[in-house]
Amino acid sequence: MTKSGEFVEQDDLAGELALAFARLPENDRRRCRHVPSGDRTADILVHVEAEDGSQWLEGVVVDAQRDDVGAMCLDEEFVVFSVTAEASGELIRCNASACRVELL
Repeated sequence: MTKSGEFVEQDDLAGELALAFARLPENDRRRCRHVPSGDRTADILVHVEAEDGSQWLEGVVVDAQRDDVGAMCLDEEFVVFSVTAEASGELIRCNASACRVELL
């Protein structure tokens, strides 16, 4: 069975994010509750876009409130690690009330 192009791109993104996250300073990594694994089935990859469409990013959720069963809630504030604007990666705090979130 072969992967579709979409899955290959998500695998590439997940791997790129995990490698870049590992290069962050230790203090920055420790602030995050979820360490990206590089596995798109274990990480929460997202596309986040400002409500007015002026900004967007793709990345992996590294911190968020959790619900009763432990799943990350993306309907409040959450933190995404992204390499969209900065190749070395950056942690970006997102407020779900001011953006649209799509799971990749």
